[in-house]
Amino acid sequence: MSKGFMIALGFIFAVSSASAQVIGVKTQPNNCEDNLHALNVVHQVAEGADLIIIIARLGTGETRRNINLRRLHNAQTYLASELYWKRDPKTVVVAEGERVNGYGRLEIYVRGVFWDAMLIKRNSDLLVGSCEPDDIRPKWVDAIFYPFLDEKFRKSKRKGER
Repeated sequence: MSKGFMIALGFIFAVSSASAQVIGVKTQPNNCEDNLHALNVVHQVAEGADLIIIIARLGTGETRRNINLRRLHNAQTYLASELYWKRDPKTVVVAEGERVNGYGRLEIYVRGVFWDAMLIKRNSDLLVGSCEPDDIRPKWVDAIFYPFLDEKFRKSKRKGER
């Protein structure tokens, strides 16, 4: 093989490997800070009126359909809330997709192109908002997100505070 062909082949491999690392599917669930970072970057990449599509998929062992709705609520609210990015809600489209093997996830598409997949622990909400521990987090800051919107969560927290 010619030297030029080998250089071109190496360049193509390097570019494709780098792309796969940037937008590839992860193997471990995100934590709160990872979720915030992913949504912040998506908002900035999408710019003002560009469309962001978020598809929620249940993972192995997840049976509650409402967990998808809660995850989608948290992502959409974070991007469109007056407290955070203030995106036009019409630019954040959410939907449910088919079940996947492994962790549940939110797949994010910007301008119709896959951007990221946020893996989420089994039967857990997408953690966004304030990532501080409960004892130092301002109580009002997460009132618009699950699990804090959940009535059972609010009652158990009130009982624990007494």
